Amino acid sequence: MCIRDRYCCTEETLPAKTLGVHLHMHDKLDEIMRVLEGTVHVLVGEEVFEINAGEWHLRPHGIPHTYWNQTDKPAKLIDMFLNQDFDNFLDELLRISAKLKEQNLSPDSPQATELYSNLDNKYGITSYHDKTPVSYTHLTLPTSDLV
Repeated sequence: MCIRDRYCCTEETLPAKTLGVHLHMHDKLDEIMRVLEGTVHVLVGEEVFEINAGEWHLRPHGIPHTYWNQTDKPAKLIDMFLNQDFDNFLDELLRISAKLKEQNLSPDSPQATELYSNLDNKYGITSYHDKTPVSYTHLTLPTSDLV
């Protein structure tokens, strides 16, 4: 569900031992997570939070953050995105992913890096792919990096 430029909401099942997204930061977008099932760990700045089923968490803009499931069971969550046209970002991200797949290009290829970087710049996102905290290097990386 999305209301252009103001609010977007997604539901996600995060598999066991999986990183949700790479470490990143938004210029304007605030994110609110509600965990429906399982446990999700969230890094905001230097602090890690454990969010259990039924709990909420705010990831404010201007602070690097990410989330992951380090348990052996899937986690289900709702993410709410405030103060930005995030639905168009998601649409563009899916088009880029489809284009890369169609051209048999890896998400780590120079062409993909350029496309993702341009998209990040357009929506005020700074990605920190090179700053993966040690605490989750053992996790499976996402196949589609939604930030």
